[in-house]
Amino acid sequence: MVSSKKLLLVGCGKMGAALLTGWLKNDFFSEITIIDPFFNSNLEEENVTILDSVDKYQSTPDVIVFAIKPQIFSVALPDYSQFENALFISIAAGQSVDKIGSLIGEDKRIIRVMPNTPASIGHGMSVLYANKFASNEDKELSQNLMEVCGQTLWIDKEDDMHAVTALSGSGPAYVFHMIEALAEAGRELGLASDVAMTLARQTVEGSAMLSAADKQTAVSVLRENVTSPQGTTWAGLTVLMNDHEGLPKLMKKTLEAAKSRSIVLDSLD
Repeated sequence: MVSSKKLLLVGCGKMGAALLTGWLKNDFFSEITIIDPFFNSNLEEENVTILDSVDKYQSTPDVIVFAIKPQIFSVALPDYSQFENALFISIAAGQSVDKIGSLIGEDKRIIRVMPNTPASIGHGMSVLYANKFASNEDKELSQNLMEVCGQTLWIDKEDDMHAVTALSGSGPAYVFHMIEALAEAGRELGLASDVAMTLARQTVEGSAMLSAADKQTAVSVLRENVTSPQGTTWAGLTVLMNDHEGLPKLMKKTLEAAKSRSIVLDSLD
């Protein structure tokens, strides 16, 4: 059933488009307007309008989603302070609810969300945080909105959003690079490129599905189930789990770098 609510989607890059795909599949809004001067798409949905400026917008939105780069927040957001009754949702990295409020109005209802790109196929992970002006109804609406794109999780401390961004927000890119690295290593061992990539993709996909299907079993146990003493997997993990240069240390450094960048983005004017 199509919702009666109207959406104003500000920016429609990769993440905005991923969410839009999920919302369109589930008929979440009766009317969708995209504000993006650079949006280039063959979108032919009847209830979607594309504008290059909010000045041309003639409707009254129920929900405004900011899906633009955090570096242009201070320039773009003040134009949306005119919409007094809208629920504002931001999916930008490193932008606190207080900072958003300073640009659109301190008393606005604001939900901050960190989704990830698997939202486009309904398998995203979205973490949410609400300011004190957002009602329970606003929170329910936001959760419903993000649940059509995957799983949701609320946090109580906004400062945790920096770590969330580093882990689940950026996480898909790490996994995709893992696939690239596996395939490249396979090619270096003599496999044909297409064979190596097929094996890498399916191995990561199947392993993720096995983990999801058996959540009662610890991931460490799933790993151990593959590892025979003194076997081939054991030999590989000896390198991968090395305390000095293995994956755990590298992953920690990766998340620390991403978290630090999120903090920097939050400090930009």
